[in-house]
Amino acid sequence: MDIIQYKYWLLIFFAIVMYFVKRYYGSELYGKPSESYKQTPEKLFWDKIEKARNIASNNYEIQCQKLVALLKTESPEYIMQFNEIFNDKLDKAYTWKLWAAAYVINGGCSDDAFIDFRSWLIGQGEMIFEGAIKSPDSLSNIDIETDEWEGLQYCANQAYKELMEQDIPPDEMIRSLEPKGDKWDEGNAEQLKAMLPHLSLKYNSI
Repeated sequence: MDIIQYKYWLLIFFAIVMYFVKRYYGSELYGKPSESYKQTPEKLFWDKIEKARNIASNNYEIQCQKLVALLKTESPEYIMQFNEIFNDKLDKAYTWKLWAAAYVINGGCSDDAFIDFRSWLIGQGEMIFEGAIKSPDSLSNIDIETDEWEGLQYCANQAYKELMEQDIPPDEMIRSLEPKGDKWDEGNAEQLKAMLPHLSLKYNSI
């Protein structure tokens, strides 16, 4: 084997090595942390949410800022994927009973406020989120520090815009047009108390 062939195969070898380093381990040099390759999109989504929440020490405003910072360490493609999963969670939480919970907690809840509430709920992490989906009355078990729920739903777009200098492409998935489940009557306090006895007792707002 002459020197030219040797150099050729050496380059091929190093190219293969660098590909697998980038693919399986990742680094800031390549713009993607290794966790992006080692976890499912769903698991990585919740890890980002939990990490931002833990760093923020339950300060929701800081949590939003930290989530933007964490997303900016990822690729634009991942940020788009994160945004789609976030919207999936918003849609999953679009239920009449959860809307009733937000109504009781806040002493009222408009359409826009319910979007903000669902965003805040996602920010509480997978365990609390899934627990509230199954039983909205379970939210009586946590101390809600704020009624300023707006913010988390904008984090993906902010991170994408800071990286790409343009808004994130629209999520084209079809979402629910109406809340799931049975509609309740906001003028019927007894109905709400029967639906959400623990929340109604805790907040005494109806």
